[in-house]
Amino acid sequence: MNRQEAEDIIYASYLEAQKYQNYEDPDSKKRHPEYTEELTEGLGKGVPGHTICVTGSKGKGSVSMMLSEMGQALGYRTGLLTSPHIKDFNERIRFQGEMISDSDFTRCVEATEDILSSVKPQVKQGTYISPMGYQALVALRYFREKRANLRIMECGKGAKYDDVAHVPHDIAIINNVFLEHTRELGDTLESIAGDKSHILRKNCRYGIIGPQMDNIDRIFIERAKKTGTKLLIYGRDFWVKDVSYSKEGMRFTYVFSGVSFPETMGLPLEGKMEFSVPLLGEHQARNAALAITAMLLIDPSVREKQEALQAALQRVVWPGRMEIKSQHPFTILDATINRESAKAVKRVLHELEMHRVTLIVGIPDDKDYVGVVEELQDYTNCLILTGSKNPHYVFTKKQVETLSEMGHRADWIDDTEKAYHMAKKYAAEEETPIVILGTTSVISEYTEMFQKELS
Repeated sequence: MNRQEAEDIIYASYLEAQKYQNYEDPDSKKRHPEYTEELTEGLGKGVPGHTICVTGSKGKGSVSMMLSEMGQALGYRTGLLTSPHIKDFNERIRFQGEMISDSDFTRCVEATEDILSSVKPQVKQGTYISPMGYQALVALRYFREKRANLRIMECGKGAKYDDVAHVPHDIAIINNVFLEHTRELGDTLESIAGDKSHILRKNCRYGIIGPQMDNIDRIFIERAKKTGTKLLIYGRDFWVKDVSYSKEGMRFTYVFSGVSFPETMGLPLEGKMEFSVPLLGEHQARNAALAITAMLLIDPSVREKQEALQAALQRVVWPGRMEIKSQHPFTILDATINRESAKAVKRVLHELEMHRVTLIVGIPDDKDYVGVVEELQDYTNCLILTGSKNPHYVFTKKQVETLSEMGHRADWIDDTEKAYHMAKKYAAEEETPIVILGTTSVISEYTEMFQKELS
């Protein structure tokens, strides 16, 4: 078995079920984490150390990467599961920051096939063993082999029907929740939060809640009462302040209320730590606060290890998350596909006093490219639309026509690299920075392009 064959096996059950399914059905009708739950419990129980599961509508990948870097800096043998990947599937499973090798990946898939042999006969027609569950089993096996004593597991879209959320964990993190994946999770903020609240499970000791809108905290509080989970809530128990921006990143102060943590930790009434990160956007400072809070729960002595945490945060590079790709011309890359995410980009531009930018947008026809363009129209000097080579996404020149009818002028260049070269020409003429926003496949192509330029 080679690496591609192993990857195909992970998706085989899902692809077989597609011909029997209704695309419009929610996750509650399609997904069955019970197929892998007993196996993930078996691999996830009885292992030393801590397991942290992370969910939310935005930022869960950044939080997971920050936790991984912090864990390594503090001496933990750290395993990390994230999704989606940018280039290679192996990126999803890492130990001590290094992605799983092809040989380890294929071997762990083969072993997972063996333990799933008793489950496959139970899979009903039209249902499937989730790729998320499959990759969780592969990751947990790999982490056991590597004797990882800190395991960080990023969930997929939701939690209630997400196999990863069913992995035994003692700490759960729920980042901010907004309307997204409404077809799968529900068409209200309450239904989406309700789904994600199921990351708070029995034997989950602590839940760390990011900033929420519209009093959504109450849903997590009610769920925590049912599961016996102690919650620490952003803005009440910990927060960030004094956020400042530069073209190298941000500085901020992390603050925690000692009385909100267990008495046995012996924390002061209020504690503060100063940090800087090579990332942009106040949401990244809040992401860091979630990760720092988790590490504080695991090891109260981290407040005396600020230098180690600072060094860890300086190493955080999360492709396509308000990532600074170039200083000449200054270029930002972000995985933005909807209006809500575009608002965060706009806040960064405001803080950096970048009032006019050359904007590249690579968002499929069926996603919210209109919302992104409208949200950033006051900052856009030149607009270029592009698309990726990924055959699973549809990018067409019709986007130019649609935007033109709404009063937005745009150029269409279907090749991402050519779009960037055109943007550099505009940026030089108009003396503007470049902002690249798009779906994962577009971010992947630009990440590869910048890597080639550096090599």
